[in-house]
Amino acid sequence: QLIKLINKYNNTEYLKGKIRLLQRAAIIFCYYSVKLDSSIYYLNKMRNLSEKINYNKGKLWYYLILGNVYYVQTDLDKAGELYWETYTRTEQDSIVMADALAGYADVLMQQNRFDSS
Repeated sequence: QLIKLINKYNNTEYLKGKIRLLQRAAIIFCYYSVKLDSSIYYLNKMRNLSEKINYNKGKLWYYLILGNVYYVQTDLDKAGELYWETYTRTEQDSIVMADALAGYADVLMQQNRFDSS
């Protein structure tokens, strides 16, 4: 019985759900609490779990939200790199792709590079 219970909460779908919760926690700490160290803590947990189960969407979220953290810190060069990294790694997820391009365009506008954004 105990083995079944353990396996129930160790399957891939459960782990994807955990990754989604970690993603939301990272976003909340980045934007709403502005506790960037906590955001990075949850991002690292999310990345490690995503790599463990080879969950590409979780890996993309990692780069995207880490870009947001750098953006909040006004490190626009690093934020731009991470947004572009997210965009180039995205294959089929149009929402992540759109978020990455919007972030990248925002960075370019903040840098007064309007012709590139």
